[in-house]
Amino acid sequence: QQTARIEVMTQEHTKLRTQHETQCQSVQELKADQASSKQSQAAFALSVQHNLSRISNLENELHKVRSENENYKTQMTQKDVALEQWQSKHEQLQKQRMTDMEVLRDKLSVTHIAVSEYEKLQKCNQQLNAELDKVCKESNVLSAEQRVMETEKYRCVQENQRLLRQLQTMKIEHSSNS
Repeated sequence: QQTARIEVMTQEHTKLRTQHETQCQSVQELKADQASSKQSQAAFALSVQHNLSRISNLENELHKVRSENENYKTQMTQKDVALEQWQSKHEQLQKQRMTDMEVLRDKLSVTHIAVSEYEKLQKCNQQLNAELDKVCKESNVLSAEQRVMETEKYRCVQENQRLLRQLQTMKIEHSSNS
């Protein structure tokens, strides 16, 4: 009876041991699942933090691009205004140029002479210039002759004055001798 009891107790002990081992294994699996869950949660938190950082960076980039786009629009508007002003000024200059050309055409029609008349006037001008050159040369020759004559006149006046002094001296001597 004791053997039977030992056997029953051994079986119960084996059964309890098996249950205990199963429970220990379950506890280890549970601990492993908890550790895995904590790792998953940490990885998820890290992923969320990374995604939030990325979203923040993208929002900053979007704000920067929008700001650049607004600056570009402002620049384009300014350039459009400048272009319109330039076109207006260009049109005014074109109108003024056309007006000036009309005025010049009117003046040209008043002052324009035929080619044959121009050639006649040009020949006449050349003849007058040739005669003027001839007169200038003659004037230069006459001026040179006049200078020579003035020099000769000055020399003659000097000679006359010398002779006059000599004559006066002779008169004085003649009167003193007589």
